[in-house]
Parts: sequence; structure tokens; C-alpha cells
Amino acid sequence: MQLFPILIYDHVVGFEEGQNIQAEAEWLYEKALQTGFSKHPGWEKNTHSLSDPTFEENILHKHRCYHLIDRINECVKEYTDQLQSVHNGWKITSSWLTSTAPGEYARLHDHGTSDISGVYYIKTHTDTAGNIYFISPLAVTRATNLMVNSPSQHDMPPGVQSLYLFPGWLQHGTRINQWDQDRISLSFNVDFL
Repeated sequence: MQLFPILIYDHVVGFEEGQNIQAEAEWLYEKALQTGFSKHPGWEKNTHSLSDPTFEENILHKHRCYHLIDRINECVKEYTDQLQSVHNGWKITSSWLTSTAPGEYARLHDHGTSDISGVYYIKTHTDTAGNIYFISPLAVTRATNLMVNSPSQHDMPPGVQSLYLFPGWLQHGTRINQWDQDRISLSFNVDFL
């Protein structure tokens, strides 16, 4: 028996549905390029760049990305059903694009009080673009010899058209991008109503 597992939702968009979703995501990236990406003030200089370093914008709603919004909502429904969550619906409260150049990474962070956070990979390389990793909230248990060998973090590869959902409070980051191109992803927060 394993107690207190944390479910990470992992979905790869299928080929047929993926064509519209991926085309919309690539179009969204082109829109973000027009306004530019910038670093979050106060973060290390070798971290990723953001389409909105304030995290206040909702780029999905701003640009009416209905294919992406619908797919995210379908995945949130599956995720909350799996968790048997009690809620009165939800809404995507913020979304932004992330550009991680070669040699850059996403520092360890969480999404505060968001009920669910997620990422959709638009442009990446599974083997070299830098895995997303999650830190166990039970890492303190490793302070004793009883559980010193229990895993305290878990890596997941960033496949193109992969979508991950996880609790907003769960600490995560990305490994260094060792690919020769920028890794591009869409990040978002979801709050229950």
C-alpha cells in the first residue's frame, strides 16, 4: 500500500485532434513573438523568458484559442474526475508562453494558490530539451534513515503535444535545455469556482 500519492495528469494529444490544437499553439507562439518575451525581474539571468513575466495575462483568452481552451478543459475534467474532486466548475485564470533557450532552465517554483497548474509543450525535443521535474512535498521524510532512499523528485520528458496537469502548490522546475533550439511551452493556472 502506498499512502498519499500525488497524481500528475499526463496526456499526449492524439494525431487528429492534435492538428488543430498544435496549429493554434504555433500561431499563438507567433503572436507572442510579435510582442516579445522577457525575463522575470529578480530571477537568475539564465532562466527562461516569458510572454508575460507578471503572470497576470491570460494569453489563451486574449487570442481566443478555443481549440487549446477546449482541450485543457477536457483534460481538467478527466483529472478532477480521477481525483474525485469536489468543485462547482473551474476556469483558466492565467496563461502565458515560456521560451527556454539553449543553456536555460526553469527554476524551482510553484503556482501558489492555484488549484491546478499545467503545461503544454509546443516545441521541444524529448531527449535534450530538459525534463520537467517535480519535488515531493514529503521530502522531509528523507531526514531519517528509515526513508533516506525514497525518491524526493521525479522527472518527466517534455514531448511535443504533451500536456501535464498537477496541483498548483507542487514545486517543479525544468532541467537545462541542451537542445540547439528554444523549448516553447504554454503554462496555465486553473481555479475552482
